[in-house]
Amino acid sequence: MVLALVAQGMTGMPSGEGPALNVVNYTDDTPGRGDGSISQAGVPSRMDFDDALARLERGNAILFRMDSPCLAQLAGRLSSADRRTVVLWGLECAGRVADRLRGMFPEDGRPAEAVRTCTLWSEGAVRMQEARRAILAVHGMARDVGDPIVAALCHAVGQGCSCVHTPGHAMGLPVYELTAILLEGGDGWESRAEDTIDGYLKALDECEIRSSEPREWAGFLRGPENRRQSGPIGCRIRGSRRGGACIWRRGPRRDEWSPGPCGGKGLLSRQSMLDVCSN
Repeated sequence: MVLALVAQGMTGMPSGEGPALNVVNYTDDTPGRGDGSISQAGVPSRMDFDDALARLERGNAILFRMDSPCLAQLAGRLSSADRRTVVLWGLECAGRVADRLRGMFPEDGRPAEAVRTCTLWSEGAVRMQEARRAILAVHGMARDVGDPIVAALCHAVGQGCSCVHTPGHAMGLPVYELTAILLEGGDGWESRAEDTIDGYLKALDECEIRSSEPREWAGFLRGPENRRQSGPIGCRIRGSRRGGACIWRRGPRRDEWSPGPCGGKGLLSRQSMLDVCSN
C-alpha cells in the first residue's frame, strides 16, 4: 500500500505548512494514465483528469487530490524515495513555482524568500523557526491576494518548502499547482497539466542523482536513513537496515534493474554487500 495525503481547504495551518491534510491509502497499481478519453478540447488525453473536472463542477476549492489517478505514479515514486531526494525535489519544484509568482508579482518576494530560507534550513544554516516564518508568509500571500489561482500557487510553494520538515508535504505541491492550471483553463490546459506531471517525474530522476552528490546537509538530514544506500556505480542496495538485495542498473530506464554482481542474494549486511559487489 502507498501512503498518501489528501488536502482539504485553502487556509494555512498554524504550523505554516499548508492546508489540513487527511491520510488515505491506495494500492501501488492505482492507474496513473487515462484510457484515451476525449478532453474538453476534443483531443485524446494521456492522463485521467475526470476526478478533477468533477470537483470543478461541484465548486471545490482544491481540484486535485493526492490520490488522483493522474498523480499515482508520482505518489508511488515519492513514497519510495529517500528523504534527501524528496527535500531536493520539493525545493526545486517550489523554486520553479516561485519564479512564476515573481513574474506575476515582482514586488512581492515572499515566495522566493520561502524557497531561499528553506534551502538554507536544509543545509543547517538557519533554524526551523525562521523557515517556519517564511513558509507562513507565503501562505499569507495567498490570503492577501485573494485570487484562487494565485492562492493555489502560493500554497504549492509552501508545501514544497515544507518538504524539508517532512516528506509528507511533497504531494501537496502538485495538488495545488495542478489546481491552478485547471482554474486557468483555456485550450490545452490538459497538455499543460500533463507536461507539468512529466516534469515532476523528470525532476525526481535528477534529484535522485543529486542527493548522492556532495552538499551541506542539516543535522537532521545527515543520518544514513535519509539517503540512498548504494554500492559501486550502477549498484543499488534495497532492503531494510538489516540488509537487502543488491540490484544493478542495466539500461537507461529507471525500471531496468537486474540482480547485481552479488547475485541479488539475500539478507547480507550492507557492508558485506558492498564488499561483494565491489569485487
